[in-house]
Amino acid sequence: GKGRRQITASLIASGDYDAIILSHKSLEYLPVADATYKAFVEQETAAIRDELERLKFTLPNIKTKSRRKNLAVKQLEAALRRLEKQLEDRLAMKRDDSIRFEELGIDFIFVDEAHMFKNLQFTTKMSRIASVSNSASNRALDMFLKTQYLAKRHNNRGVVFATATPVSNSMAELWTMQRYLFMHKLKALDLAN
Repeated sequence: GKGRRQITASLIASGDYDAIILSHKSLEYLPVADATYKAFVEQETAAIRDELERLKFTLPNIKTKSRRKNLAVKQLEAALRRLEKQLEDRLAMKRDDSIRFEELGIDFIFVDEAHMFKNLQFTTKMSRIASVSNSASNRALDMFLKTQYLAKRHNNRGVVFATATPVSNSMAELWTMQRYLFMHKLKALDLAN
């Protein structure tokens, strides 16, 4: 709860520790700042808008393809609305004055049982493919925001994932794990979405 979260954050911020061991749930109690969340949503919405623009110019507007184009456009527009609603809901939430993750001085995170974070949302126009599951988890999004923050601050370092099951259902999970650990390389190869 709130008191537990404040104690955890206070102990981390005030101590000079070499390592801190937390449960996954306790790590979730250390929220990222709204600005970090807003930057993520803006980046995702920009990627969706770019894809929508690309679709307008790359798919020929002939009768057989227009239906597929319309479906892809509708799916991306729905994803855009969902992201904007998530941001609006997040910014409207009442927040306590606890310390944010960014203020704790954490410079490295080692995540055991990393497969628990495989349900990271992503935007796709191929939502009807069986192996492309796009179930979204708040826990996974929270971890993604934290790993990307650390990667940005520490030259794409500072994150290790450990798991005996990195892929349990589909190859999309492998791409998801790469997003946590190698987003900078995925972006360089134009594979970030």
